[in-house]
Amino acid sequence: MKIAIAELYTNNLGDWVRLATKNKCDYATKHGYEFFSEVIDFPKERHPSWYCIPHILNVFKQCKESDWVFWSDIDSLIMKTDIELSSFISEEYDFIVPNQGEGAILGKVHDECLNLGQFFIKKSSWSIELLNKVWLWSEGTNFKWDVYWENCVFNHFWKNNCHNFAERAKVVPCRLFGSFHDMGDWNLDSQYRFGDFLIPFAGKTMEQRDVLIPEYYKRIDDKTDESHVEPKWSEIAGITSEEMAKRRKV
Repeated sequence: MKIAIAELYTNNLGDWVRLATKNKCDYATKHGYEFFSEVIDFPKERHPSWYCIPHILNVFKQCKESDWVFWSDIDSLIMKTDIELSSFISEEYDFIVPNQGEGAILGKVHDECLNLGQFFIKKSSWSIELLNKVWLWSEGTNFKWDVYWENCVFNHFWKNNCHNFAERAKVVPCRLFGSFHDMGDWNLDSQYRFGDFLIPFAGKTMEQRDVLIPEYYKRIDDKTDESHVEPKWSEIAGITSEEMAKRRKV
């Protein structure tokens, strides 16, 4: 089984991007994966999050040997680099994606929602058709820019079994290879715990990523201690509870 890693980001992000890209590039080199990283100008046609789709389609064309692509959002770090991507793949499926629990789909809250921040997609005719259909579905709608972007449309395909989605996709627990950092009381089972494979910083501001990603980069491959409790981002940044309270009121 051959695997490629793909990421894409716009050229207006902070210095933390360098560490996030180095993390995945080093991980790919360690395990012999192909690595495809692309930088784009901030697009005018639709939100940058959508551009994972044409990027993956291009990766499919460029892959020399890879059978699968692991898409990983730029604002995430692989924390346990000895774990191989093949351990997450089931060959009988074409698409493997985490279930984050509660989330919004096309403006409505659902108890279960897929998280497209990290996913595996097989290089197959079904996958190519899926990506093209999701891209085209948004034409003439507001979801090119509305919050959660292509994530909403993939969820629509899942909920309605469009393109035979339910049979060809495997939905897995969020923390298997994608979670959230410090989201308060929201979806606790989907929040990162020390020892997990990967930590995304979805939902964080650029200021928070500037602090969190360099800090967690230092912790890559730290040994797991069962008594460890993850600090909140404000604690890492040295922001007092009084200052946090002021920020919440703004």
